[in-house]
Amino acid sequence: GIDITSFTYVSSKVLKVEIDINKGANTGTRDVMVLNPDGKFGMGIEKFSVSKGPSIVSVTPYRLVQGMDNKNILITGSGFQEGFSLSFGEAGFVVNRMTYLNTEKIEVNLDVPATVSPGNYSVYIVNPDSSSASLTNYITVEEGPTLFDVVPNLLIQGVQKQLTLKGLNFDSDIIVVISGTGINITNTKYVDENTLIVDITVDNDATEGFRSVSIITSDGVSVKRNEAIN
Repeated sequence: GIDITSFTYVSSKVLKVEIDINKGANTGTRDVMVLNPDGKFGMGIEKFSVSKGPSIVSVTPYRLVQGMDNKNILITGSGFQEGFSLSFGEAGFVVNRMTYLNTEKIEVNLDVPATVSPGNYSVYIVNPDSSSASLTNYITVEEGPTLFDVVPNLLIQGVQKQLTLKGLNFDSDIIVVISGTGINITNTKYVDENTLIVDITVDNDATEGFRSVSIITSDGVSVKRNEAIN
């Protein structure tokens, strides 16, 4: 399980040896033997030790959504070392912060830009001693919400109205926000992932002009449609 790739004679007291340790190599101590051309040799008993490399068991949460900001995820496994490096391949995540908690836990704070393609992504960890681990296609990125239309989009002071919001990837715990003052949301009904019904009242002295409408999902992802109503 240990392959010598090269060795260099430095002096009568020093040899420089480069090795590869296979992932399946047995753990524990090893003896080291040096054999000279004249047949003489020296043996070092238990001078070398192989420990188990890192492994990644899970990522929590493993489900991410386009547009997420400052999302904390917990990577669990074993054999993690301080000073590790971490990547998500070509996912396009923005890593804001990485925190070594212990040999079994790493916390990562990241953003998932809206430009990240939906799909499955891997996580890779490399320890300072060059031992590494990966978890392939474990993280799933789902398409974020979209707000297409608000009907009706023309309101009058002093009325009660029911708005229909059309889009994609709504969830049942979604929050609707209308900019400015004077338009009050009294109820929000989730119909399906493409439709919301919002009951509102418009104050008699509500300021005239365009208003933006925002939706915020239970994942904390927000989408705004400017000048959605007037």
